[in-house]
Amino acid sequence: MKSHKSEILSWLSFSTLLFFILVFPAHPQSQALDAQIEGIVTDIHGSLIRGSVITAINIETGARRTTASSESGTYRFPILSLGTYSVIAEQSGFKRFERHGVALSTGQTASVTIIFEPGTPAETVIVTSDTAIADATKVEIGRLVNSRDVKNLPLISRNPFNFMLLQPGVNGRMVGDPSVVRLSANGLRRRVGYQVDGGYNNDANLAGFRLTFISETFVKEVQLLSSGYSAEFGNTAGAVVNVVTPSGTNNLDGSAAFLYRPAKLSAQPFGFRRGDPDPNLEGNGITATLGGPIISDRWHFYGGYEWARRNTASQVTVSETNRAALIATGLPASIFINGESTIDDFRYFLLRTDAKISEGTRVNFRYNRFDPKTTNFGLGRINTTQRSVDRSGYDHAIAAQSVTSFSATFFNEFRFQYAKGIALITANDLSASGASVSINNIANFGPNPGVGTIALNQSTTQFQNVVTKVFNSHSIKIGGGINFIRDRPTEEVSATYIFQTIEAYAAAVNGTDRSSYTRYQETFGDHEIPYRATFLNFFVQNDWRISRRL
Repeated sequence: MKSHKSEILSWLSFSTLLFFILVFPAHPQSQALDAQIEGIVTDIHGSLIRGSVITAINIETGARRTTASSESGTYRFPILSLGTYSVIAEQSGFKRFERHGVALSTGQTASVTIIFEPGTPAETVIVTSDTAIADATKVEIGRLVNSRDVKNLPLISRNPFNFMLLQPGVNGRMVGDPSVVRLSANGLRRRVGYQVDGGYNNDANLAGFRLTFISETFVKEVQLLSSGYSAEFGNTAGAVVNVVTPSGTNNLDGSAAFLYRPAKLSAQPFGFRRGDPDPNLEGNGITATLGGPIISDRWHFYGGYEWARRNTASQVTVSETNRAALIATGLPASIFINGESTIDDFRYFLLRTDAKISEGTRVNFRYNRFDPKTTNFGLGRINTTQRSVDRSGYDHAIAAQSVTSFSATFFNEFRFQYAKGIALITANDLSASGASVSINNIANFGPNPGVGTIALNQSTTQFQNVVTKVFNSHSIKIGGGINFIRDRPTEEVSATYIFQTIEAYAAAVNGTDRSSYTRYQETFGDHEIPYRATFLNFFVQNDWRISRRL
């Protein structure tokens, strides 16, 4: 009955949102995927000029947008796709104005002032650079990791979300390996909003983790915002990290790389004992990307693939004295030997296409997938090899965006995303059976309590929509959306005996004191933990150019 009521509430919420979308269309995160150009139009004496015909042309894809300067001499091109633009303006009685090389990055508002000189449209004034030192439209605190930085900055983890650690006020804690880092920002633990192309990408089950993984190879830019960001980002009181994927252009471009780390070039890790076998630290990887035109100026594609295999050494840190005492109780010596490697085998895939459906409508679609497998996960420190498990699963996402220009001052943007992630923990050849045993700060052996767990089984379905209307020096946006989150993780039944000392464990094993353990933990009952949530958002935003300088 309760589930039925929640379904009714969900559909009522969705119906309500549809009403608002039809009457007051909502605003997705256009600043998280697009950019804009704005400015004023004057003559050489500073007098404002209205009615000038202004065109913005993306020189990489051929996309173009035309508008006219308003009564107050201002103009604005909102929701432009990323790339390098030329701005061309014409006015009767004046020379033609051209400004080339206007590079737009994620969330940027480029200010281009158009100054007409007396003459005829057959004459042309070309401006190559007049970039302002400060961006007067920027109010948030953050930075952008552009495509050059993404390629050149060292990132051993291959996790582009870790670029957030470059932002002041952000710190992180590694969980398992460098590719999984739990971030905290602004003094708030695990309050980070992860996004891919502006779409929701948080693990609803584990705070501070992302839902889908994406390769650094497929990243165009990374938008890092720690505070002061606009309401459209929302969903967190901490920081926002938004990964933006590339799109194809009129040029056929690609890349390929092979990464190889031979085991013989890796030294034995610190902490290994004499006589321990050398661990296999070999690492290999292949990356490839390709993007270009299907139909020049109208339809483009971009695709990428990465395969990475990485071996890391596990170090069992149980002391020699404790190891000898535990072996004397009957435990096999092999479970304390260093040298077993944790093997990560990751495969990433991305395909994106951008198309101009008509003169006023452009769309893009993206599909990305991640297939991970980790063998011998959980080894090292006081965990013996019996605690070893395998971790596998997948995550994928499909996303779409549509931008429609009804006129030079009236725009609509719609966005959809469906993402799903599954993570499984299973036993392997090294895993033990029976009950788990933990001796505080000394050793953990027996089966891993997490064996059989479905740690993640989440899907996210997100709808967003926006209408933007430009009035003279104002740009009015009305925004909102709905996000359905469904998660059904499971936890298998397990039992763990906890001892304070090796002597207490030995007494339980030899039968002199069967109750020498200090605590017994057992999971039982319904092992499924369903989670269902529906999130609504709605707001109104006014971007106002108060003066020529602000």
